[in-house]
Amino acid sequence: LEKFLDFLSQLVPYETAIIMLMDGNNQLEVRATKGYENEEESSEFVDTRFPLSAFPQLQILATTQEGVLVHDTKLHSGWENYPGMENVRGWLGVPLVNRGETIGALLFFSSRLQAFSDVDIALADRVSYQIAGAIDNARLFEDLKNAETELAESNDRNQMILETAHDAFVGIDDSGLVVAWNSQSEATFGWSADEAMGRSLADLIIPERFVAQHTSGLSHFLATEQGPVMNQRIEMTAKHRDGREFPVELTISPLKLGDRYLFNAFIRDITGRKESEDALRRS
Repeated sequence: LEKFLDFLSQLVPYETAIIMLMDGNNQLEVRATKGYENEEESSEFVDTRFPLSAFPQLQILATTQEGVLVHDTKLHSGWENYPGMENVRGWLGVPLVNRGETIGALLFFSSRLQAFSDVDIALADRVSYQIAGAIDNARLFEDLKNAETELAESNDRNQMILETAHDAFVGIDDSGLVVAWNSQSEATFGWSADEAMGRSLADLIIPERFVAQHTSGLSHFLATEQGPVMNQRIEMTAKHRDGREFPVELTISPLKLGDRYLFNAFIRDITGRKESEDALRRS
């Protein structure tokens, strides 16, 4: 904002200038100053807030979204509410408008009568749109960084939940390749996450006699968006890295992202439960 004021000093004959931005309470807050001889006074002025109601010219500026020119401040009331206005006679203000909303004001001061003209309003108004756009871009960037931070924190929380889950969690893409593999999956199937990621699920945990069924089921769902095993708790036979087979219970949920699908599965080894059921039947 200070660089904009430096640039404007070449276009508008001001002695002092400030940029004010609207806060959430319909007040204008000083965010940048230029031309004050006393640097300490200037720094104290920054962050000062003024209600629109205290200054009729600012109300006009914010309401009409047009520049306001005052040739002699002594002919208008309200200026006594502002610090450092004792010697100011000429005043020029233009709104900072972005997406149809007044987000602030660009103000120029001079000790001379009739210091500013309509030409100065036109020049300042043109630069004010650049300032408003720069502010909007900065806010969008800040929102984006905050969203990225929140997303990263959310991903960390989700990863922690999946890592501490008692069930194996496996995610595959629409090509059948593994994209998620938690620590319980490592314990259940014997493959580390580094070994499993990017490999076909059929190569890792599906017995060979069921691979064709798995492949055709995946193709059928992608073609029709329907599948008998989706969002259902089912039992099937899985394969360990060492080749042994064991019963599992799983739930598969499809997740559409754009025009592609991801499939998330929670899988539980039910060997102990099956053995208990067999023992009960035998008894």
